[in-house]
Amino acid sequence: MVLFICVLVFMPVVPAGAGAAIGVCVDGEDLLLDVPPIIVSGRTLVPLRGVFEALGAAVHWVPETRTVVVESNGRRLELPVGAQTAMLDGMHLALDVPARIHHNRTMVPIRFVSETLGAKVHWLAHTRTVVVESMPLPFQHLREVAAYYVQYSETDLKSFASLQEAHQHLSNVITFQYRLDGEGNLEQVLVFPEFDQLRQQHGLSTLALIHNIGPAGSFDRDWAHQLLANDEHRQRAVQAILALMRSGDYRGVNIDLENIPPADRAGYTDFIKELTTALRPDGYLVTLAVPAKTRDDPNHGWSGAFDYAALGQYADQIMLMTYDQHYAYSGPGPVAGVDWMERVLQYATQVIPTEKLLLGVPTYGYCWPESGGNGKSLSSRAALAEVMAGGITVCWDSAAQVPFYRAQGSITYFEDYRSLRAKLYLVEKYKLSGIAIWRLGYEDARIWQEISAGLK
Repeated sequence: MVLFICVLVFMPVVPAGAGAAIGVCVDGEDLLLDVPPIIVSGRTLVPLRGVFEALGAAVHWVPETRTVVVESNGRRLELPVGAQTAMLDGMHLALDVPARIHHNRTMVPIRFVSETLGAKVHWLAHTRTVVVESMPLPFQHLREVAAYYVQYSETDLKSFASLQEAHQHLSNVITFQYRLDGEGNLEQVLVFPEFDQLRQQHGLSTLALIHNIGPAGSFDRDWAHQLLANDEHRQRAVQAILALMRSGDYRGVNIDLENIPPADRAGYTDFIKELTTALRPDGYLVTLAVPAKTRDDPNHGWSGAFDYAALGQYADQIMLMTYDQHYAYSGPGPVAGVDWMERVLQYATQVIPTEKLLLGVPTYGYCWPESGGNGKSLSSRAALAEVMAGGITVCWDSAAQVPFYRAQGSITYFEDYRSLRAKLYLVEKYKLSGIAIWRLGYEDARIWQEISAGLK
């Protein structure tokens, strides 16, 4: 049984003993519990064994350490009675309300345990009932799983190792290899011999990513303007991309032009229209990576050039870059909180056909000094390694649905399989085509189990 979590409405704070008794419903069945739920510090605690055995989890009591052990879906959760931390597969997780003994029964915070093991929970205020559901939503709309393949040097094989393990889950691999200059000249700046061999071995569907990163290592604003404002330069770029498609065994292209001046908004739309007109007769896909935004501001310095409504008419797929909500210079916070991502989707789905949209999901985080100053990026794998090596307690941002931790005077927000699960529910809720992962090799390896369940 695969368990998923989606906290639809947070349970309200209710003083202990107030109102009628609280009921618990698991997978449509009202549970008859020998000890009723209780409220502690605004959290609902339930008898662990009665609820979670109903979900199919195995529950054990270790009397020597006064610890409850719950095993479900290959994961092991340990909750010592009275402790402010639990252990999930050897990782410390913070508890705002610890487990306790009440009337000779072990009572646990139902939202924490459900989130951790993957059930979804919501609160019915009119009946004062906690509803727990073990079965995931039918992920009818998770059809596309694209992932970015990056290899900055011959020894940078993180993406390659990840692709070896996870290629069967992907519908498209997007290779970060080509750039356009201001005159429309296309250049291959990175060569991936290992990837090319793996692609041929497994018949991987591949999109060629084309960017405008200049010699300085950043998205070149001048190049973008020179390209998009000149008809001749755009046509040169279109013909070069078409030639690449015909010679490179690609399924299509992923255009990742960034830092475009807002004044070139019409020129960018024209470029995508011209590119689609050239590539579509040969059956090639034209896909775009676009900045996330919650409304259309044509004068915005970073996202103003991207006319969602117009681009949605021409592109085959649009990958929303719903990450870097917080970044190195922003101060601490989620890289991709689901509350922020949902605001992006509320706008995007009004103007772009939902079947063309892929939700961008990150596999990284940032670490900021708590005293202030700029942060540093790190992969989810590096964050998890630090957590495990240092015995660090991981907290959970309930609004953003992402993990974070504090250590050595810093605060780190990152992504893991639990935060991905919450994002998959947005894909289903808004009937998107799928997800686009940035990037292979940085991810918590457990995300592939969640993606596999979604594809099923």
